Amino acid sequence: MDCAGTGIHAVVVDLYKTGLGVKKAGAEQVFQRSLEGILASVSDAGIAMATLMTAARAFGSGVVPIGGIRRDLAGNDRSA
Repeated sequence: MDCAGTGIHAVVVDLYKTGLGVKKAGAEQVFQRSLEGILASVSDAGIAMATLMTAARAFGSGVVPIGGIRRDLAGNDRSA
């Protein structure tokens, strides 16, 4: 199977849906307000990314993880 050139993929931490579920249960989501919560989310995203990278390499695709996008989400910084 040739997966070369399939595009760009992103792994992100999105707590919106969990927030909706917590709100529906009548509580407030506070997970993202603690360092532990943020670190757990980032660790989970890193594990997911590593798994995707392993799968892509198994199919013969090249992988280039880029973490710098978080610096300039709007794409305005042309100096990098």
